[in-house]
Amino acid sequence: MFKRIVIAWSLLLALGTWSWALEGTVDASLPALPQGSLTLREAQSRALRNSPGIAAAVARIEAAEAVVAQARASLWPQLTLTAGYRLQDSTMQPDWAPEIRRDDSFNNFRAGLQGGWLVFDGFARQARILAARHGVEASEAGLDEVKRLLCTAVNNAFFQAQLAVEKMRIAKSNQEFNRLLEADADKRWRAGAIAEAEKLNFSVRALQAESDYLAAAQNLAVVGTVLVELMALPDARLPEALYPVSALDREIGGAVPEIGTELKYALAHRSDLMALKARLAAAEQRKKTERGKFFPSVFRRRRGAIQRSERTRNH
Repeated sequence: MFKRIVIAWSLLLALGTWSWALEGTVDASLPALPQGSLTLREAQSRALRNSPGIAAAVARIEAAEAVVAQARASLWPQLTLTAGYRLQDSTMQPDWAPEIRRDDSFNNFRAGLQGGWLVFDGFARQARILAARHGVEASEAGLDEVKRLLCTAVNNAFFQAQLAVEKMRIAKSNQEFNRLLEADADKRWRAGAIAEAEKLNFSVRALQAESDYLAAAQNLAVVGTVLVELMALPDARLPEALYPVSALDREIGGAVPEIGTELKYALAHRSDLMALKARLAAAEQRKKTERGKFFPSVFRRRRGAIQRSERTRNH
């Protein structure tokens, strides 16, 4: 019996302390909701304009085009020009006549020109050109894939930010509503119309809404950092002016697309699949290049050279 009385008094004291703590936070208000003017299209444009991945993909296309030019160079004749100049000083002193000494100086000049043209090499040359062109197609499809993945990431982060703001809006409204109910319940409790537990129920709900608001605000900060990274902004945190626009202005509607039609379109237009197809085509052409080594190669060559030697000193 004594233990039950002690437990009862302990619960009453704890309840009284809790009630006093909750009453001290009745007037607490949450900060204002973040408002910005960043649209989804603007976020995508910033990401595509500033992303280093896009610049790297463009550089890969330029490199692939240079490989095409290098491969096409084998269609033209090759000219090789050589030239040389040598100054020679010689001294002669016979053993049988040590008192005789003869010095000579010569200027030697030589120039040559050689031209060659590959007539046939088992069609390996054409295969190399086609493989290089397919490499350009793969690089261009790779650029589209980088853009697609970047826009997908921006979309996910943008909508997550909007969702976080809407969660903050709901939690704020929920907290304000429960604070009003708590104030009304406090009046009825003081009048003895309801039990204190019923009044504290609204206080708990208000505190839970405040906790939900802070959790959504933290999620918004994390998603904002992701948007900053995707848009390649210099700051580590998303500026307030670049918070996403409200999701309430977005109209959601339209018929659900048919999965068969969408899948067929994706298989025909997905950039990653197109890049794989181009790489496979390039590999087929490189295989033909290796086969060309089993065929004889036909060259046409012409060459010419001139040589001149002058004695500049003789004594």
